[in-house]
Amino acid sequence: MPSLPGDGQWRVAASTAAGPVLWETSVHPLPGQPTVTASYAAFDPTRLHAALFNGTELPGGGPWNNGSEVMAAAQPALLAAFNGGFRFKHIKGGYYTESRVVKPLIDGDATLAIGTDGRIVLGVYGRDLTNDGSWVSLRQNLPPVIDGGREAVTAAREQGSSSIYWGDDYGHVTLDRRSAICRRADGLIMYVVTERVDIRGLADVLLAAHCDFAMELDINGSWPQFVSFAPSTGASTPIGLTPEMTHLNRVTTGSTKDFIALFDPSLLPPEIVR
Repeated sequence: MPSLPGDGQWRVAASTAAGPVLWETSVHPLPGQPTVTASYAAFDPTRLHAALFNGTELPGGGPWNNGSEVMAAAQPALLAAFNGGFRFKHIKGGYYTESRVVKPLIDGDATLAIGTDGRIVLGVYGRDLTNDGSWVSLRQNLPPVIDGGREAVTAAREQGSSSIYWGDDYGHVTLDRRSAICRRADGLIMYVVTERVDIRGLADVLLAAHCDFAMELDINGSWPQFVSFAPSTGASTPIGLTPEMTHLNRVTTGSTKDFIALFDPSLLPPEIVR
């Protein structure tokens, strides 16, 4: 398998006045599976303001302050955005945002949390974090794929829960496009998308990227999406992490499903996003 252009070389995808905050690359991370391509977008959570936005179908309802698209006043500060998790019918876990419990949170699930300071934190609900008033949003999506720097899928399945499949069809292996969010040992948060893997293949890709904790996000078709925005033009030029990503403008024109947006805090008007 010939190398991808720039294979393994990190490129700056977004910057603030203080310097680069988002880096991207694509690699073939699995020696035994040379056709598997993985793309990574790593960002510094301490220098970005994250916010969960609510799709018209998932979670639906409302009214929301953070609706199905990034509001016009916040778009000049928008640096990147990425997809949320599974539809509610496929998970037991919960969804909390804007002081509302949309779906009850459950202990043991991997959770993407956004603090009152706009910082993303990843962990297991009930162990690493709880809804103690310090979080603006909490989005769950099954148990962790990586925990403590190790693959965690096998242990979760051995606990006997019949609801844990990470997108596999009731225990049958499903090869598909999968996305995930992980925490690296160096403190960076990283979005990962990879083609044609089952859940253990995703775990291998995440371990190859030095993730010490990771949760799967959405899978299938065009739902895995990470877009960055050209610094010179603000939110007017969405750029997909991979060429296969489509509907790149849905975070600014309206999304049916939830997504997470990343902003330059110095450009974000006060109190505009939650």
